[in-house]
Amino acid sequence: MLAEWYFRSSLDRYIWIWGMVCAYVHPTWDKFLQRVDSMQPALRRAVRAGMMAGAVKGSPCSRRGVWVRLYDLWLCVRVEG
Repeated sequence: MLAEWYFRSSLDRYIWIWGMVCAYVHPTWDKFLQRVDSMQPALRRAVRAGMMAGAVKGSPCSRRGVWVRLYDLWLCVRVEG
């Protein structure tokens, strides 16, 4: 039981750093996405295609990493409110 606790706690040791980075970048990223949504349709498609290309290029080699980033950038429906 103690070995399981040690294993689980070691997995979560540095996740708070990622959470702080995401919280710090979120307002800037949200403003950028709102600007993209207000663009003309042709320009909006070009910007989104560039974001998708960057997500694919910057993603880990695993297929799951590619599809998770594409889902986050393109398919995820933002909830207003």
